[in-house]
Parts: sequence; C-alpha cells; structure tokens
Amino acid sequence: MKKNTTPTKVKEPIKLREKVLKNGNRSLYLDTYQNGSRSYEFLDLYLIPETSREAKEKNEATLRVALGIKAQRIDALIKGKAGIEVENQWSKALLLEWMETFKESKTETSQSDNYPKLIQNTIKQLANYKATARMSDVNVAFCKGFVTYLQKKARTTSGKSLSPKAIHDYYLTFSIALNQAEKDGAIPFNPFHKMPKNEKPANPKSTRTYLTIEEVKSLIKSEACREDVKRAFLFACFSGLRISDIESLRWGDLETSLGTTRLSKRVVKTRRNITLKLSSSALRWLPEEKGGADALIFPLPCRYTVSYQLDKWAEDAGLSKKVTFHTARHTFATMSLTAGVDLMTLRDNLGHMDVATTQIYAEVINQKRESAMDKVSALFD
Repeated sequence: MKKNTTPTKVKEPIKLREKVLKNGNRSLYLDTYQNGSRSYEFLDLYLIPETSREAKEKNEATLRVALGIKAQRIDALIKGKAGIEVENQWSKALLLEWMETFKESKTETSQSDNYPKLIQNTIKQLANYKATARMSDVNVAFCKGFVTYLQKKARTTSGKSLSPKAIHDYYLTFSIALNQAEKDGAIPFNPFHKMPKNEKPANPKSTRTYLTIEEVKSLIKSEACREDVKRAFLFACFSGLRISDIESLRWGDLETSLGTTRLSKRVVKTRRNITLKLSSSALRWLPEEKGGADALIFPLPCRYTVSYQLDKWAEDAGLSKKVTFHTARHTFATMSLTAGVDLMTLRDNLGHMDVATTQIYAEVINQKRESAMDKVSALFD
C-alpha cells in the first residue's frame, strides 16, 4: 500500500480577511471560529488601491501589522486553551492613555478632522470628570457618573452648560471607544451596553433653519455694510457650499465651457471632491473683478466679523431668523427640493456621504406642504 506523503493541512482558528469599502479601500479584519462560534474583529487597518509604488509599499507595511496582530491573537487563543492567563497591556493603564491611542488610530483613518477633534473634546471632558481613572475603573457606575457629569456639571469654554446635542456626541464617542476597548480586551465589556436606554443621552431631533424665497429676496434688496459678506452668503444660498469651502474657493476651481460654469473642488469637511454646475443665480454673486487661478474668490474677514455683519444685514432686511452660512446651505437644499431636484442629485450637490442626511431636508419640505394644506383646510372651517 502506497504511503500518503501529502502533508495534513491544519486549519487556522483565526483568518485575516478583507471587506471592500465604497471608496475602493479594503478593510482588514480577523475571522475567528472557535467552539462552533464565529466572531469578527475589525482592525482599523486599510489597504488602498495600488496606483503607485508608494501605495504598494504602504499596503505591504499594513499587511505586516495585520499579520502580527493575527499572530498575537492566535498565541493568546492557544494560551487560553492551555489555561495560561494572558495579561492585557491596557488592563492597568490610565483611561486617558487609552483614549489618546484611540484618537490616534481614528486620526489616521478619518476622512475629515472633525471626528478626531470630537474625540479630543471627549478626552477633555473625561479628564475633568476623573483624570486618574484606569481601565479597570470603567464599569457601569463610572459610565453613569460620566453621563450625569455631562448633564449637570460640564461646561463649554464660555462657561455655559452643554447642549443636548453635545452631551449625546460626547457619550456616543466614549461608547464607541469602549467598543474598541472591548474588542482589544482592555475591558471585559462596554458598560454602556448594560445601561437602560432611558439613562443614555438621547440624540435631539435635528432642526434646519432655512430662508424662504421671499426672505432671500428681502436680503437681496437690502444693502449690507460689507458687500463681500453679502455676495459670499448669497453665493452660498445658490451653491450650497459651507463657509469653509467659500473661504477656500479659488478662481481656479471654476471652469467655463460652452456657456456652462462648473465648480470643482475638494470639500474641506469631508475631503471629498465635488463637481457642481453653477446656476445663473449663483454666478450673479461672484465678484466682478476676476483674479488669478490661485486667488481667493471671497477673501472674507474673520468669522466673528462675518457673523456680526450677517446679523445686522438680516435685521435691516426685517428678518427675525438667526442667519448663518449654514442657513444659506439649508436654504439651497430646500429650494432645490421645492424646484423638483431629486434626493440623490441633491446629495451629490451637497457633498453628503449618506443620503439619510439629505433625507432630513425632504422631511422639512413635507412638513411645509402639510402646513400649507392645513391652512387651505382652515379657510373652509
């Protein structure tokens, strides 16, 4: 009988796998199968499209890190089966140290600076709450105490109590960090998962302040002390750009061909590229004197001055609403939907990553229509 010389293939309890993301990157995660149960651990490591030699080298380095983590997890699994206690490097560490590490990992993968800034602000609140807390101190009582601190004692830089939205954002950011801590074995479980829903800060319903067409016309007719602020604001009303993108907009971002002018730029907040056809209403508010390709279109003063000028201009125009550049963005969205623009097109024009964000404007329009129908019905009551 011929002896079988084929080596037996040993199945690995943990496998490194990839998940393709919408942006073309591949998220690396570990697939663990043990005792008939499967679990997944996303590593916050990403492979990027290999469009260059540098990208290929970066992917090779990322893979080495991922394989190293995989080896550690297999080693811990084997030791656990053998009854050998494995001490986690974070078990006795300060909570603030963990949070700093979490912030660094998100800074590397975040598409904008907003999320790392939110994590940093959460760290400041945790430091004010209990700066010397260790990972072993993070339990249900600790998390309940942090929520109470946010609701009753935490203050903004100006000394005011936190808004419901800020309280929810800090709570949620901390909870997400603890989810990662649980995955890494730094804590046995996320204590927030043990808290009743009514004890967790609720996310307040988002409101959108926008201007009606009549209010926009009133602003157009009214003179402003700063013509540059007026032009920039009205351009935002007809383009939907955030103030950060208005401030950084250059003449080179505009291109005119066959009578059509398009705006192409990288959005400051999301770091995504958008292309937007500018309407005649938007083009009307561009400065008359055109500069070079690198020249700013709207060299605005500081934001405090902009805010002051908008308040005064709106007051002179007879508006009772608080007018900001985000009001202009909301105005663009509601006018677009009223004019019949579909949600997917509006999403692209606004540069939203998720259509659910754009859907909020559709709800505003629906409420406006329902209110109009109620007024019609009232005429016959």
